[in-house]
Amino acid sequence: WISGSLGLGTFTAAATPATLAIAAGGKAAQVAGKFVKDSVMAYGDFQGTLKQVQIITGGTQKDFELLGDTAIDIGSKTSMGAQEVAEAEVEFAKLGFSAQETAKAMTGIVYAAEASGSSIQLTSTIVGDALNIWQMGADKSMHIADVLAQTANVSAADMSDLGYTIQYAGAAASQAGLSFEDTAAMAALMANNGIRGSKAGTSIRTAMTNLISPTDNAAAALESVGVQLKDTEGNARPIKDVLKDLRVAFHDLSKEQQLELATKIFGKVGA
Repeated sequence: WISGSLGLGTFTAAATPATLAIAAGGKAAQVAGKFVKDSVMAYGDFQGTLKQVQIITGGTQKDFELLGDTAIDIGSKTSMGAQEVAEAEVEFAKLGFSAQETAKAMTGIVYAAEASGSSIQLTSTIVGDALNIWQMGADKSMHIADVLAQTANVSAADMSDLGYTIQYAGAAASQAGLSFEDTAAMAALMANNGIRGSKAGTSIRTAMTNLISPTDNAAAALESVGVQLKDTEGNARPIKDVLKDLRVAFHDLSKEQQLELATKIFGKVGA
């Protein structure tokens, strides 16, 4: 199954004209020979990459074949080659996913890479990070990929920006109770206001940390605009609800007042 998809099978069709060319002058034989050499090298690279995934995941020979079949199938249906898909499998597997999970996730990852114009290896890492941070199974990779692609396409953030934002802010956002979708939306909003990548991630992380454990000044600032961190029974309110109330409170303030309040609540980095 490998040789045909990587081009080895094509050589059979090319052999007849190559033979005729040899008879005519022999120059085409050198070209054909290089073609065989390149194809064999590609075959070896592909197998080597699959073996790497198998070793990382601790997979069996059956897993090796599954990963190869997956890469070839996706490669034949998309703009990505089988070797590119195999390399993405390596990056995904490094994040702790099994061979079966890796194979299952590839369709969504390739979709997001194509839709956003990003590299498949980068997309693979970002999807895997998101699944781990929000503790979702590999079967959710298509949904994660869809959100990433849409966010990259409708905002000023590209896939690399989103990756850095998730890397810096994902854990804090998840701890605060924000979903992956909420975090992606925040990343898009910040990117559209000129704050991207690690800067956006640092800002979101700082904001979430300060809302979870606010300073006395931050708590007083929130109370001054009627935003409560605890419910009537003294339990911490969901951060998502606090943010909604804060957005309403900000609506009635001037730009200067908004900046002053944001600085008190979130600090200079979060603001």
